Amino acid sequence: LGDLAIYAKNQGRYPETRALYEESAAILAQQVAREPIHYLNVLNGYAFCLIDLKDYEAAQRTLETALETTDVVRKNEANKVFALLGNNASKLPLIQFFLHLNLAYLFLEVHELAEAEVRLRAAEALLPTLSSSEQASWRDYCIAIRALWEIESGRFTEAARKVAEARNPDHPRCLRVRAKL
Repeated sequence: LGDLAIYAKNQGRYPETRALYEESAAILAQQVAREPIHYLNVLNGYAFCLIDLKDYEAAQRTLETALETTDVVRKNEANKVFALLGNNASKLPLIQFFLHLNLAYLFLEVHELAEAEVRLRAAEALLPTLSSSEQASWRDYCIAIRALWEIESGRFTEAARKVAEARNPDHPRCLRVRAKL
């Protein structure tokens, strides 16, 4: 259902997308102890759908629910719940990183700079905990969100300096920053 939701979103069929994400999240919530990663991924995708629809309150609730779930999983590291994650356990920091970045992006969309800064700092603190390949893959996304924050703060020179640090200047978020500048 989550994959169908992505497909429907890419087709611009938002009412169907929303229903698919909601159904998928409801099903996966029942299995969160066994498969938290899938649940978290669906919540993240659903939140971005809600951001696109400008339903910012629902997007915030969805992302915060996901972050609360990661906190529960982390607290149970030594317990059976975490052991069931197997190889997926290493994905938890990456998911937390994304959730914080996506909350920062959401707060930028609604011009809540202080809240965006808190989430951005949390994401930036998680970046060094990711594997080197994950850091390489997602560093530019983090840089772009920081640069968007700089733009919203009126620090255009700093935003330009920050986006210039990106390894891939054609990253979609970096392109957005450069377009705004």
